Amino acid sequence: MSYPYKTAKSPIFAVAITVMLVMALAMNFASAEAPAKVKLNQGQDKEELNHSEQHRVVSNPSETISSPSSVSRSSWSIETVDSYGYVGEYTSIAFGLVGYPSISYFDKTNSDLKYAKWTGSVWNIATVDSTGDVGRYTSIAFDSFGYPSISYSDWTNGNLKYASAWNIQTVDSTGDVARYTSIALDSFGNPHISYWDYTNGDLKYAKRTGSGWNIQTVDSTGDVGWYTSIALDSSDQPHISYFDSTNDDLKYAYQTAAAEGGDDIGVYRNGQWILRNSKSSGTADYRFNFGNPTDIPVTGDWNGDGEYTIGVYRNGQWILRDSNSAGTADYRFNFGNPTDIPVTGDWNGDGDDTIGVYRNGQWILRDSNSAGGASHRFNFGNPTDIPVTGDWDGDGECTIGVYRNGQWILRNSNSAGAASYRFNFGNPTDKPVTGDWDGDGECTIGVYRNGQWILRNSYSAGGANYRFNYGNPTDKPVTGDWDGM
Repeated sequence: MSYPYKTAKSPIFAVAITVMLVMALAMNFASAEAPAKVKLNQGQDKEELNHSEQHRVVSNPSETISSPSSVSRSSWSIETVDSYGYVGEYTSIAFGLVGYPSISYFDKTNSDLKYAKWTGSVWNIATVDSTGDVGRYTSIAFDSFGYPSISYSDWTNGNLKYASAWNIQTVDSTGDVARYTSIALDSFGNPHISYWDYTNGDLKYAKRTGSGWNIQTVDSTGDVGWYTSIALDSSDQPHISYFDSTNDDLKYAYQTAAAEGGDDIGVYRNGQWILRNSKSSGTADYRFNFGNPTDIPVTGDWNGDGEYTIGVYRNGQWILRDSNSAGTADYRFNFGNPTDIPVTGDWNGDGDDTIGVYRNGQWILRDSNSAGGASHRFNFGNPTDIPVTGDWDGDGECTIGVYRNGQWILRNSNSAGAASYRFNFGNPTDKPVTGDWDGDGECTIGVYRNGQWILRNSYSAGGANYRFNYGNPTDKPVTGDWDGM
């Protein structure tokens, strides 16, 4: 049986199929050329846009898709700074005075801290520290003079380290403490560093004060202090953001009432120490007995922890303690004669205060808290002068001076020679005192007059910056940074 009507429709159906295939091919070819020519309609919605982007082809490698609706040339310039080995982890970037970038980073191949500085035409690469496995968790900042400072981890020892002008210091070595460091410099150029104490799971903060470091635990509630970032406000007070790993929270810390900066005051009264963490009248913050009534009181940062503590000089014997409290001596040794006048200071800038004596115009100083020979011996002053010491120029080294009937005669060197500063401040019968009253790293002058303190933030003649009563007329005045703040 035949079906003539099917035979008649088959050619028409075949032609229709062929036409449809040709049209589909033509549409595919047209769509392949679209990326270079097609513009999106204003009414095109996001789903349609995303679908079309999945099939687009960018034939020019310098072109990037900057947004779903356009193709533009890149506005980023990308270059390789250092390619010698496995380098570039734990980077931090900052700009110096001339506006060129500098980068601190970790060289994993050599386990070194490295530094790259753009000169305007090339990158200068330097290895800053190569002692052990160092350079993780770097952070960089510049002071107002254009000098870089870097905080970073000493992975070998678990210590927090600091480099400035490539002078390397260990800041904190009390456990595995140096992760997620962040640094900022205050208006005096002093570094402030936030970091995570891995050993205790705490957020910590370190501030350089003169030649030492004041270290604080900011937050110890849970495992806190990851991914820290620090910034200083217009008053140089620190603000820190960080991660609370225990609760998976973002946290923020700032000083609500910063401790008064600089050195503070106290008196020694018949073997009793009466110290105050302020340059003002008020009650004592520390009151304890250490020494005999006839001893001469001395103070200093004997162990370099940033806190001044107490001691006495007794007929040529030094009796020193690393705590502002009653107790046994941490150091006991002989240096000097019974009639010498004791003096203390950081003579070599290593962060530890050590001892010396003034003998009829001669200075006999030692760079160690122990018996032994003098490290420095020279003449400066007259036999009846009262010796004074301080870091007059803020370079980290204490140097010498004398007080002569109301006149100050100071020298920026532990050697014989001419005075660097000479001026009048005080009366002939006043007791001279020195200290870094405003926390700027420089020691300045003052006098104690019958229980009244008269202090000045400059080594020059002029009016007092602080005037208050604390102590009795017969007390012996003492000064120091008792709390390390």
